This record gives sequence, C-alpha cells and structure tokens, in this order.
Amino acid sequence: MSNLSGTGARAKPRGFILYQGPSQIDGKPIVAIATGFKRRTENPKTGDMIQTWILRSHIAPLRAINTGEDESICGACPLRGVLERQPDGSTKNRMRACYVSVRNAPRAVYAAYKRGRYEPFDQARHLPLFCGRMLRLGSYGDPTAVPYHIWAPLARVASGRTGYTHQWLAGRFWRFRYLLMASVETLEQATEARGKGWRTFRTGTIGETPVRGEFHCPASAEQGKRLTCEQCGACNGSNGKPDRASILIWAHGSPAVVGSYKRLMD
Repeated sequence: MSNLSGTGARAKPRGFILYQGPSQIDGKPIVAIATGFKRRTENPKTGDMIQTWILRSHIAPLRAINTGEDESICGACPLRGVLERQPDGSTKNRMRACYVSVRNAPRAVYAAYKRGRYEPFDQARHLPLFCGRMLRLGSYGDPTAVPYHIWAPLARVASGRTGYTHQWLAGRFWRFRYLLMASVETLEQATEARGKGWRTFRTGTIGETPVRGEFHCPASAEQGKRLTCEQCGACNGSNGKPDRASILIWAHGSPAVVGSYKRLMD
C-alpha cells in the first residue's frame, strides 16, 4: 500500500529535481535539487533541514566558479571572489569569500545529478515530504535564480525556512522579500534594503555589535552556537512583517574564507 508521498517502497528518496530551466538571473541553464529526505542533515549549524542546491546544469561547480559561469546561480554576490588570468589563458578564482566549499556538498550533489540519482519533483506525490520540515532555500546558490512559483508551495507547507539573496537591488525580485533575507555587508546597504521592504542578514567584521533593529545570529560561533538554524528559523524573510528585527553575523567560514572576506571588503 502506498504512503502519502505516493512513492511506496521509495518513501525516502535521495532527492528531487525541483527545477530545470533558464536562470532567472541571466537565462543560462540551471538545476535546483532538494536533498535531506533519506537521512538527517549532518550540518551542525543548520540542523536537520531539507537542503536545496542551485547549480549550473551542464557545468561542474568548481569549473563554474573558475570561469565566472557561477553568475547564473550567484548573480551579483560580492563574495564570489575574482577571476585571475592564468599563463595558459584560463582563469582561476581567487579570494573567494563564500563560506560554502563547492568541493564538498555541491560537487557531490552535481555528481549524483549527472548519474541520474534524483527524480523529478511531482507536487501531487512529493509535496507531503516537505510538510512539517524546516526548509533551507539555497544551501548553495541564490534562490532568486529559480522561479518564485517553485519555492512558494514548498515554503507554504514547511514548518519554517531560511534563505538569503544578494539580488535585493533588482526590482524584478521584489516578491522574494516575503521568503528571503537580503544579504548585505554594510550598514548603508542594510538601511537601503530595509527601505525597500527587506529584512537583512548583515555580515559584519569580527567584534562588531548589532545596531538598533538587529540581533546577533544565535547559530553563530561568536554566540556559542546556542541554537541551530532549524531551531531558530528567524531568517525567513519578511513573512508579511518587514519591521521585524534583522540579523548580524560576523564573517565566518574557514580562516582562508574570512581572510578573503576582509580583503574584498577593504
């Protein structure tokens, strides 16, 4: 007898292809994949959340960041690093300040996708698997690269969500204010984003304290990781209440990532 998901013996699949098509950022082909159904997520910061990965569909993640083709999934994010021309004419990414290492989960998810390990998402059959679960929009990649209508039903049935975008300046993405936090790096950017109806997630320098209307991320190392993202759930966009407090976190990731962040922000 089938269960609610309609998948029978495959009630806990490896993951689903939520979207395959043009990036909403630049029109290039991308894929969005949801994982975290077969086993608990082993991320100590986020906790056990459904993860979503936004990737170039025909370009491996490491190649994409070394050629600049990650723009399709990361857009105007200033933490992408800079491209340095090599003697052979190729390019290589330097000073990358994104805390996500593409050599780990994104590479593994892309490899599984190319092996055909993920089945297409069918809302009627598979949406119940999202019910009551915390959802991470954009574990890698900017959620605005994927059409809003893909995320909306997932967010509606999930128990909560987290998500961030650097595309908050682009007016065509205004609807995402409800679902996502505006990722910012300065107080000036935070003020501008909040003026546009976004709540903000501000990455600050080590030692910086929240200003009025902000609180420090409780899942951060500097706050002793007293909550996971799953437990906190505050990074859920305006959720209809844009005046709620925004969030500050210190630059984080590996020492190399934090060092790159400082150099990029100088």
